[in-house]
Order: sequence, then structure tokens, then C-alpha cells
Amino acid sequence: MSDGKLQGLMEALWEEVQDMVILDVAQGVHRAQRWKRHSEDANSSQCKSLKQEGGSTAGQQQRQQGNLQITPLAPQRGTKGPVDVFGQSHPAKATEVVTCRNCNRQVQAGMFAPHLEKCMGKGRAAGRAASKRIQAQTRLD
Repeated sequence: MSDGKLQGLMEALWEEVQDMVILDVAQGVHRAQRWKRHSEDANSSQCKSLKQEGGSTAGQQQRQQGNLQITPLAPQRGTKGPVDVFGQSHPAKATEVVTCRNCNRQVQAGMFAPHLEKCMGKGRAAGRAASKRIQAQTRLD
């Protein structure tokens, strides 16, 4: 391999590593700032009351010392289940009601796939039930 090719490969490799490091640092800083903003929004009422009293929060003291730890969001009061990255909670099962086109029954959206398995005779449980039904019919004949 010639020196020119080797030099070109080394420069390309160095630029690639440099780009990866810069991107990693930028994403880390962005993520830390985003988590910091979410935690500040959650503690805003506590901060306002302490500022009126003249005190400081533990988070402010940690930020001043430089050892702030990032913690995930806790569920909000009055909501069920965990929250997503935007602080919104979602129900465990979908509660919208849909109508089955096969049998015209009203089924919750979260239970629609299992209902279709049974209704159309497909799937694990429906396949076993159908094979048992066929075996029972052949025994009677």
C-alpha cells in the first residue's frame, strides 16, 4: 500500500472517530439538559416556595457542587401506570370499543386480537379447541 493511500485512510479514520466523539458528547449534553428541565418542571412549585422563604433546594445545591444525578420521572398523582418520556401516562389496555366484522360483537380494543383468534378459529387456543372438537366428532361417528 502506498504512503498516499495509507495517509488518506488514516485521515478518514481520524475524521470518523472525531465525528463519533463529537456526536456522543452532544447527545449526552442534550439528554442531560432535557432530563434537568423535566426534573425542574416537576419541582417548580417546591422551588417557588423555597425561594420565597429564602432557602435553596437540594437539586440547586447539587448543581452548584456539580454532582447532579439524573432520575427518571415518577408517575403523576391521579394517573395510572408509568409515564412515558413526555410525562404522559397511558392505560395498560386500550378501552375503546370496536365491533367485530365476523360476529358483530362489541369488544374492547385491547382484547380484539384474542377475540379474533377465537372468533375466526385461528390461533393457539382456537386451533386446539377445533382439533378437540374434530376428534370428539370422529369418536361419535
